[in-house]
Amino acid sequence: MISSYIPARPEVRKAWKSPVRVRPRDAVVVILLVLASVAALTWAWPVLFAHAANVDVARSVAISLIPLAFTLVFVWVIDSWEPEPGALYFVALTWGGGAAVFGALFLNAWSKGIAPLFLPQGAGEFEVTAWVASYGAPLSEELIKGLGVMIIFVAFSRAFNGPADGIVYGALIGAGFAFTENVLYFTEYAATLSNTFQVRFLDSPLSHDAYTAFFGFFLGFAEYSRRRIMMGVWAIPGLVGAWVFHFLNNNALGWHGMTYGMYKLLNTVPIALIAVVMVLYAHREEKESVRSGLAPFVESGQIAATELAFTMTLAERRRSKEWAAKRAQAKGYSADSGAAAMRQMHRELLKLGHLRARAIRRGTESRRSVQLAQAEHLAHIQKLREVFI
Repeated sequence: MISSYIPARPEVRKAWKSPVRVRPRDAVVVILLVLASVAALTWAWPVLFAHAANVDVARSVAISLIPLAFTLVFVWVIDSWEPEPGALYFVALTWGGGAAVFGALFLNAWSKGIAPLFLPQGAGEFEVTAWVASYGAPLSEELIKGLGVMIIFVAFSRAFNGPADGIVYGALIGAGFAFTENVLYFTEYAATLSNTFQVRFLDSPLSHDAYTAFFGFFLGFAEYSRRRIMMGVWAIPGLVGAWVFHFLNNNALGWHGMTYGMYKLLNTVPIALIAVVMVLYAHREEKESVRSGLAPFVESGQIAATELAFTMTLAERRRSKEWAAKRAQAKGYSADSGAAAMRQMHRELLKLGHLRARAIRRGTESRRSVQLAQAEHLAHIQKLREVFI
Protein backbone atom coordinates (compact mmCIF):
# COMPACT_ATOMS: atom_id res chain seq x y z
CA MET A 1 0.00 0.00 0.00
CA ILE A 2 1.35 3.32 -1.01
CA SER A 3 0.61 6.04 1.52
CA SER A 4 -0.15 9.47 0.15
CA TYR A 5 1.53 12.57 1.56
CA ILE A 6 -0.40 15.81 1.65
CA PRO A 7 1.83 18.78 2.45
CA ALA A 8 0.62 21.14 5.14
CA ARG A 9 -0.91 24.36 3.90
CA PRO A 10 1.46 27.31 4.36
CA GLU A 11 0.47 29.61 7.17
CA VAL A 12 -1.36 32.64 5.82
CA ARG A 13 -0.68 35.95 7.50
CA LYS A 14 -3.24 38.73 7.30
CA ALA A 15 -1.91 41.79 5.55
CA TRP A 16 -1.92 45.14 7.30
CA LYS A 17 -0.86 48.45 5.88
CA SER A 18 -0.59 51.73 7.69
CA PRO A 19 -3.20 54.07 6.21
CA VAL A 20 -1.87 57.11 4.40
CA ARG A 21 -3.24 60.22 6.08
CA VAL A 22 -2.07 63.28 4.18
CA ARG A 23 -3.98 66.53 4.19
CA PRO A 24 -4.33 67.70 0.55
CA ARG A 25 -3.74 71.29 1.60
CA ASP A 26 -0.41 70.36 3.26
CA ALA A 27 0.71 68.45 0.17
CA VAL A 28 -0.04 71.44 -2.06
CA VAL A 29 1.86 73.86 0.20
CA VAL A 30 4.84 71.50 0.36
CA ILE A 31 4.98 71.23 -3.42
CA LEU A 32 4.67 74.99 -3.90
CA LEU A 33 7.40 75.80 -1.38
CA VAL A 34 9.80 73.24 -2.82
CA LEU A 35 9.16 74.39 -6.39
CA ALA A 36 9.67 78.03 -5.38
CA SER A 37 12.97 77.18 -3.68
CA VAL A 38 14.19 75.10 -6.62
CA ALA A 39 13.26 77.92 -9.02
CA ALA A 40 15.14 80.41 -6.83
CA LEU A 41 18.25 78.21 -6.82
CA THR A 42 17.96 77.72 -10.59
CA TRP A 43 17.98 81.49 -11.04
CA ALA A 44 20.80 82.10 -8.57
CA TRP A 45 23.07 79.27 -9.74
CA PRO A 46 24.38 80.96 -12.92
CA VAL A 47 24.97 84.16 -10.95
CA LEU A 48 26.94 82.38 -8.26
CA PHE A 49 28.94 80.10 -10.56
CA ALA A 50 29.21 82.17 -13.74
CA HIS A 51 32.98 81.71 -14.01
CA ALA A 52 33.36 78.25 -12.51
CA ALA A 53 34.35 75.13 -14.39
CA ASN A 54 31.82 72.32 -14.30
CA VAL A 55 34.34 69.88 -12.87
CA ASP A 56 35.09 72.26 -9.97
CA VAL A 57 31.40 72.66 -9.18
CA ALA A 58 30.80 68.89 -9.25
CA ARG A 59 33.71 68.29 -6.90
CA SER A 60 32.56 71.08 -4.61
CA VAL A 61 29.04 69.65 -4.47
CA ALA A 62 30.42 66.25 -3.48
CA ILE A 63 32.61 67.69 -0.73
CA SER A 64 29.81 69.94 0.53
CA LEU A 65 27.75 66.83 1.24
CA ILE A 66 30.08 66.07 4.18
CA PRO A 67 29.06 69.07 6.34
CA LEU A 68 25.46 68.50 5.27
CA ALA A 69 25.61 64.87 6.43
CA PHE A 70 27.07 66.03 9.76
CA THR A 71 24.06 68.26 10.37
CA LEU A 72 21.58 65.62 9.21
CA VAL A 73 22.98 63.15 11.75
CA PHE A 74 22.78 65.83 14.45
CA VAL A 75 19.16 66.56 13.51
CA TRP A 76 18.28 62.86 13.37
CA VAL A 77 19.55 62.40 16.93
CA ILE A 78 17.65 65.34 18.42
CA ASP A 79 14.51 64.58 16.39
CA SER A 80 14.35 60.86 17.19
CA TRP A 81 11.86 61.20 20.06
CA GLU A 82 9.16 62.87 17.97
CA PRO A 83 10.25 62.88 14.30
CA GLU A 84 9.00 65.63 12.03
CA PRO A 85 7.42 64.76 8.65
CA GLY A 86 10.00 63.86 6.02
CA ALA A 87 8.37 66.25 3.55
CA LEU A 88 9.11 69.16 5.89
CA TYR A 89 12.75 68.09 6.09
CA PHE A 90 12.82 68.57 2.33
CA VAL A 91 10.98 71.90 2.54
CA ALA A 92 13.48 73.21 5.09
CA LEU A 93 16.57 72.02 3.21
CA THR A 94 15.42 73.41 -0.12
CA TRP A 95 14.38 76.72 1.43
CA GLY A 96 17.83 77.10 2.98
CA GLY A 97 19.72 76.01 -0.12
CA GLY A 98 17.53 77.83 -2.64
CA ALA A 99 15.09 80.52 -1.54
CA ALA A 100 17.31 81.76 1.30
CA VAL A 101 20.37 81.99 -0.95
CA PHE A 102 18.32 83.83 -3.56
CA GLY A 103 17.00 86.27 -0.95
CA ALA A 104 20.44 86.77 0.59
CA LEU A 105 21.85 87.82 -2.80
CA PHE A 106 19.38 90.70 -2.97
CA LEU A 107 19.60 91.68 0.70
CA ASN A 108 23.39 91.62 0.71
CA ALA A 109 23.43 93.80 -2.41
CA TRP A 110 21.05 96.18 -0.65
CA SER A 111 23.21 96.28 2.48
CA LYS A 112 26.22 97.10 0.32
CA GLY A 113 24.28 100.05 -1.04
CA ILE A 114 23.51 101.44 2.42
CA ALA A 115 26.93 100.65 3.92
CA PRO A 116 28.33 104.16 3.22
CA LEU A 117 25.69 105.57 5.58
CA PHE A 118 27.39 103.77 8.48
CA LEU A 119 31.00 104.46 7.47
CA PRO A 120 33.21 107.56 7.59
CA GLN A 121 33.02 109.80 4.57
CA GLY A 122 35.34 108.67 1.79
CA ALA A 123 35.37 104.99 2.84
CA GLY A 124 36.65 102.78 0.05
CA GLU A 125 35.57 99.45 -1.41
CA PHE A 126 37.52 97.50 1.21
CA GLU A 127 35.75 99.21 4.11
CA VAL A 128 32.35 98.72 2.47
CA THR A 129 33.01 95.01 1.86
CA ALA A 130 34.23 94.55 5.44
CA TRP A 131 31.12 96.26 6.83
CA VAL A 132 28.79 94.13 4.73
CA ALA A 133 30.59 90.93 5.77
CA SER A 134 30.50 91.83 9.46
CA TYR A 135 27.13 93.54 9.85
CA GLY A 136 24.99 93.44 6.72
CA ALA A 137 25.40 89.82 5.63
CA PRO A 138 24.76 88.30 9.09
CA LEU A 139 21.54 90.27 9.44
CA SER A 140 20.40 89.64 5.85
CA GLU A 141 21.13 85.93 5.91
CA GLU A 142 19.69 85.25 9.36
CA LEU A 143 16.58 87.24 8.45
CA ILE A 144 15.89 85.29 5.27
CA LYS A 145 16.69 81.93 6.88
CA GLY A 146 14.50 82.80 9.85
CA LEU A 147 11.69 83.66 7.47
CA GLY A 148 11.74 80.04 6.32
CA VAL A 149 11.27 78.83 9.91
CA MET A 150 8.38 81.28 10.32
CA ILE A 151 6.72 80.02 7.12
CA ILE A 152 6.85 76.45 8.40
CA PHE A 153 5.50 77.64 11.75
CA VAL A 154 2.48 79.25 10.09
CA ALA A 155 1.85 76.84 7.20
CA PHE A 156 2.38 73.60 9.15
CA SER A 157 1.36 74.55 12.68
CA ARG A 158 0.37 70.96 13.54
CA ALA A 159 3.97 69.88 12.93
CA PHE A 160 5.54 72.74 14.91
CA ASN A 161 5.05 71.89 18.56
CA GLY A 162 7.61 74.01 20.36
CA PRO A 163 11.33 74.80 20.74
CA ALA A 164 12.47 71.27 19.87
CA ASP A 165 10.82 71.43 16.46
CA GLY A 166 12.17 74.95 15.98
CA ILE A 167 15.69 73.63 16.49
CA VAL A 168 15.11 70.90 13.90
CA TYR A 169 13.65 73.15 11.20
CA GLY A 170 16.20 75.89 11.88
CA ALA A 171 19.14 73.50 11.69
CA LEU A 172 17.87 72.03 8.42
CA ILE A 173 17.38 75.45 6.82
CA GLY A 174 20.82 76.52 7.99
CA ALA A 175 22.32 73.30 6.63
CA GLY A 176 20.73 73.88 3.23
CA PHE A 177 22.08 77.44 3.13
CA ALA A 178 25.55 76.30 4.23
CA PHE A 179 25.53 73.59 1.54
CA THR A 180 25.06 76.07 -1.30
CA GLU A 181 27.48 78.53 0.28
CA ASN A 182 30.08 75.79 0.72
CA VAL A 183 29.75 74.81 -2.93
CA LEU A 184 30.43 78.44 -3.81
CA TYR A 185 33.49 78.73 -1.56
CA PHE A 186 34.94 75.34 -2.48
CA THR A 187 34.60 76.25 -6.15
CA GLU A 188 36.00 79.76 -5.80
CA TYR A 189 38.99 78.58 -3.77
CA ALA A 190 39.55 75.28 -5.56
CA ALA A 191 43.30 75.86 -5.58
CA THR A 192 43.38 75.72 -1.76
CA LEU A 193 40.48 73.34 -1.29
CA SER A 194 41.83 71.41 1.71
CA ASN A 195 42.53 74.62 3.62
CA THR A 196 39.13 76.04 2.72
CA PHE A 197 37.40 72.84 3.86
CA GLN A 198 39.20 73.02 7.19
CA VAL A 199 38.23 76.66 7.75
CA ARG A 200 34.65 76.21 6.56
CA PHE A 201 33.89 72.96 8.41
CA LEU A 202 36.55 71.35 10.56
CA ASP A 203 37.41 74.55 12.46
CA SER A 204 33.77 75.65 12.84
CA PRO A 205 31.35 72.74 12.34
CA LEU A 206 28.48 74.70 13.91
CA SER A 207 27.70 77.72 11.77
CA HIS A 208 24.59 78.45 9.71
CA ASP A 209 22.79 75.39 11.06
CA ALA A 210 23.43 76.39 14.67
CA TYR A 211 22.55 80.06 14.11
CA THR A 212 19.17 79.29 12.56
CA ALA A 213 18.53 76.54 15.13
CA PHE A 214 18.96 79.26 17.77
CA PHE A 215 16.33 81.33 15.95
CA GLY A 216 14.00 78.34 15.69
CA PHE A 217 14.39 77.54 19.39
CA PHE A 218 13.06 80.94 20.40
CA LEU A 219 10.35 80.96 17.75
CA GLY A 220 9.14 77.65 19.17
CA PHE A 221 8.02 79.42 22.35
CA ALA A 222 5.38 81.21 20.29
CA GLU A 223 3.63 77.85 20.12
CA TYR A 224 3.00 78.16 23.87
CA SER A 225 1.25 81.51 23.42
CA ARG A 226 -2.44 82.08 22.77
CA ARG A 227 -1.91 84.88 20.25
CA ARG A 228 -0.14 84.46 16.93
CA ILE A 229 1.35 87.94 17.25
CA MET A 230 3.76 86.42 19.78
CA MET A 231 5.53 84.80 16.83
CA GLY A 232 6.96 88.23 15.99
CA VAL A 233 7.86 88.89 19.62
CA TRP A 234 9.74 85.61 20.07
CA ALA A 235 11.47 86.05 16.71
CA ILE A 236 13.32 89.12 18.03
CA PRO A 237 15.64 87.41 20.57
CA GLY A 238 16.11 84.56 18.11
CA LEU A 239 17.20 86.92 15.33
CA VAL A 240 19.44 88.97 17.62
CA GLY A 241 21.17 85.86 18.96
CA ALA A 242 21.65 84.37 15.49
CA TRP A 243 23.06 87.69 14.26
CA VAL A 244 25.50 87.92 17.19
CA PHE A 245 26.93 84.45 16.57
CA HIS A 246 27.13 85.12 12.84
CA PHE A 247 28.83 88.46 13.52
CA LEU A 248 31.45 86.78 15.71
CA ASN A 249 32.14 84.25 12.98
CA ASN A 250 32.67 86.95 10.35
CA ASN A 251 34.34 89.66 12.42
CA ALA A 252 36.15 88.31 15.48
CA LEU A 253 39.28 87.17 13.65
CA GLY A 254 40.15 90.82 13.02
CA TRP A 255 39.96 91.86 16.66
CA HIS A 256 43.11 93.24 18.24
CA GLY A 257 45.25 90.47 19.77
CA MET A 258 43.03 87.68 18.41
CA THR A 259 44.88 84.54 17.38
CA TYR A 260 43.39 81.89 15.12
CA GLY A 261 43.33 79.42 18.01
CA MET A 262 41.39 81.87 20.18
CA TYR A 263 39.08 82.60 17.27
CA LYS A 264 38.23 78.91 16.82
CA LEU A 265 37.38 78.57 20.50
CA LEU A 266 35.26 81.72 20.52
CA ASN A 267 33.49 80.66 17.35
CA THR A 268 32.77 77.09 18.44
CA VAL A 269 32.64 76.52 22.20
CA PRO A 270 29.92 79.04 23.22
CA ILE A 271 27.49 78.01 20.48
CA ALA A 272 28.15 74.31 21.15
CA LEU A 273 27.40 74.70 24.87
CA ILE A 274 24.29 76.73 24.14
CA ALA A 275 23.15 74.14 21.59
CA VAL A 276 23.42 71.35 24.17
CA VAL A 277 21.44 73.37 26.73
CA MET A 278 18.79 74.25 24.13
CA VAL A 279 18.32 70.63 23.05
CA LEU A 280 18.10 69.29 26.62
CA TYR A 281 15.65 71.99 27.68
CA ALA A 282 13.54 71.63 24.52
CA HIS A 283 13.30 67.85 24.89
CA ARG A 284 12.21 68.16 28.52
CA GLU A 285 9.55 70.70 27.59
CA GLU A 286 8.30 68.57 24.71
CA LYS A 287 7.95 65.45 26.86
CA GLU A 288 6.10 67.35 29.57
CA SER A 289 3.80 68.85 26.95
CA VAL A 290 2.87 65.43 25.57
CA ARG A 291 2.46 63.95 29.06
CA SER A 292 0.15 66.76 30.17
CA GLY A 293 -1.79 66.56 26.90
CA LEU A 294 -2.45 62.83 27.23
CA ALA A 295 -3.24 62.99 30.96
CA PRO A 296 -6.96 63.78 30.46
CA PHE A 297 -7.36 60.77 28.16
CA VAL A 298 -5.60 58.50 30.66
CA GLU A 299 -7.87 59.75 33.44
CA SER A 300 -10.98 59.10 31.31
CA GLY A 301 -9.76 55.61 30.33
CA GLN A 302 -9.54 56.37 26.61
CA ILE A 303 -5.77 55.87 26.74
CA ALA A 304 -4.23 53.22 28.98
CA ALA A 305 -1.55 54.28 31.45
CA THR A 306 0.73 51.64 29.93
CA GLU A 307 0.22 53.21 26.48
CA LEU A 308 1.38 56.55 27.85
CA ALA A 309 4.35 54.89 29.56
CA PHE A 310 5.57 53.04 26.48
CA THR A 311 5.46 56.23 24.42
CA MET A 312 7.62 58.39 26.66
CA THR A 313 11.03 56.78 26.10
CA LEU A 314 12.74 55.24 23.09
CA ALA A 315 13.66 52.15 25.12
CA GLU A 316 10.02 51.54 26.06
CA ARG A 317 8.99 52.02 22.44
CA ARG A 318 11.41 49.31 21.34
CA ARG A 319 10.03 46.91 23.93
CA SER A 320 6.45 47.73 23.00
CA LYS A 321 7.13 47.04 19.31
CA GLU A 322 8.62 43.65 20.18
CA TRP A 323 5.53 42.87 22.29
CA ALA A 324 3.18 44.05 19.52
CA ALA A 325 5.01 41.89 16.96
CA LYS A 326 4.36 38.75 19.04
CA ARG A 327 0.74 39.69 19.75
CA ALA A 328 0.08 40.44 16.07
CA GLN A 329 1.42 37.01 15.08
CA ALA A 330 -1.01 35.42 17.53
CA LYS A 331 -3.83 37.18 15.67
CA GLY A 332 -2.65 36.02 12.27
CA TYR A 333 -0.72 39.10 11.20
CA SER A 334 2.99 39.20 10.40
CA ALA A 335 5.43 40.34 13.08
CA ASP A 336 6.34 43.33 10.93
CA SER A 337 2.69 44.37 10.83
CA GLY A 338 2.51 44.40 14.62
CA ALA A 339 5.68 46.45 14.98
CA ALA A 340 4.55 48.88 12.28
CA ALA A 341 1.13 49.32 13.90
CA MET A 342 2.73 50.00 17.27
CA ARG A 343 5.12 52.49 15.68
CA GLN A 344 2.16 54.27 14.13
CA MET A 345 0.40 54.22 17.49
CA HIS A 346 3.36 55.99 19.09
CA ARG A 347 3.04 58.73 16.48
CA GLU A 348 -0.72 59.05 16.99
CA LEU A 349 -0.28 59.34 20.76
CA LEU A 350 2.37 62.05 20.30
CA LYS A 351 0.11 63.97 17.91
CA LEU A 352 -2.86 63.62 20.24
CA GLY A 353 -0.78 64.78 23.22
CA HIS A 354 0.49 67.83 21.37
CA LEU A 355 -2.99 68.64 20.06
CA ARG A 356 -4.56 68.50 23.53
CA ALA A 357 -1.70 70.40 25.19
CA ARG A 358 -1.97 73.14 22.56
CA ALA A 359 -5.73 73.37 23.11
CA ILE A 360 -5.26 73.60 26.89
CA ARG A 361 -2.70 76.38 26.56
CA ARG A 362 -4.93 78.35 24.22
CA GLY A 363 -8.21 77.61 25.95
CA THR A 364 -9.69 76.00 22.85
CA GLU A 365 -10.57 72.55 24.23
CA SER A 366 -14.28 73.08 23.57
CA ARG A 367 -13.91 74.09 19.92
CA ARG A 368 -15.58 71.71 17.49
CA SER A 369 -12.47 71.50 15.29
CA VAL A 370 -10.36 70.44 18.26
CA GLN A 371 -12.97 67.90 19.38
CA LEU A 372 -13.17 66.40 15.89
CA ALA A 373 -9.37 66.19 15.57
CA GLN A 374 -9.11 64.46 18.95
CA ALA A 375 -11.86 62.01 18.00
CA GLU A 376 -10.05 61.24 14.74
CA HIS A 377 -6.81 60.42 16.57
CA LEU A 378 -8.63 58.28 19.15
CA ALA A 379 -10.48 56.36 16.43
CA HIS A 380 -7.23 55.69 14.59
CA ILE A 381 -5.55 54.55 17.82
CA GLN A 382 -8.42 52.09 18.37
CA LYS A 383 -7.97 50.73 14.85
CA LEU A 384 -4.27 50.24 15.49
CA ARG A 385 -4.99 48.39 18.74
CA GLU A 386 -6.95 45.80 16.75
CA VAL A 387 -3.72 44.62 15.09
CA PHE A 388 -2.14 43.47 18.33
CA ILE A 389 -4.84 43.48 21.05
